[in-house]
Amino acid sequence: MTFVFARWATGVGLGILAAMSSATYIVNTDFESNPIGALNGQASTGPNPWLSTGATVVNTGPTQGSQAVNYTSTLAPGAFDHHSRVNLVTSGGVTIPPGWTLKASVDVYSDPNTPDNFTGLAMWSNTHTAEHSLFGISGGWAFAGGRHGTGPTAPILGHWANPPYQGWRTISLLVTQTSANTLTTTYLLDGNPFTWNGAVYNTHVDSVGLSNLAFDFSLVTMNFGTASGAITGIYDNYRVELVPEPTGFVATVLGLLTLAKRRRSKQL
Repeated sequence: MTFVFARWATGVGLGILAAMSSATYIVNTDFESNPIGALNGQASTGPNPWLSTGATVVNTGPTQGSQAVNYTSTLAPGAFDHHSRVNLVTSGGVTIPPGWTLKASVDVYSDPNTPDNFTGLAMWSNTHTAEHSLFGISGGWAFAGGRHGTGPTAPILGHWANPPYQGWRTISLLVTQTSANTLTTTYLLDGNPFTWNGAVYNTHVDSVGLSNLAFDFSLVTMNFGTASGAITGIYDNYRVELVPEPTGFVATVLGLLTLAKRRRSKQL
């Protein structure tokens, strides 16, 4: 009986490990099946459509497959444009369960011929009223940073002089719930922790005032130049997913195996 229980516990533990080790996608799109044209109103592979103020699905220029999303707008120096997002507000936002991380990622194209173009990803909380964090890059300036705070004067932190970030790069925001009303964001560039002047600077803690709900991850452009000009952002492979933290499900499996071992020892 004990041996059977031990085998059962091991099987259940491995089953839990397999089940919990996979991500739950909220949005997962590579834009390959999207019709060419305005992104606004198009399907997001989730329950909500894209909201966009000018981005288009294209099959020309840099793409990670056959299609990508392109956005161009004339912006003043230092001006932001949060131009596109999947409207998670209509589904009540996303609750981050304990032991899980909400991860948003997108591939962005960094063009050395347009050094003033900043292309990024921003996370919003509180029914899309508070910008919790922002992360992105600029090709010619080799810039990557995180925006802390909710207002337009919130600082952007982080920058490298070399090497330039050219070609396709993956930027990610990993958001966890630190307390009932506090979110923590970790910044990743190409899957690695964001560093600032050689030092790791990859987390931002922010009290969101209400709950641990995330309400959107928007695509962002900014003009890093000193004069008004056309700023272009190119995006592909946009994903929002809930990912289990390894320590949580490993602890569950180890607990089951320990219980099985103890019961077997008592019988022996």
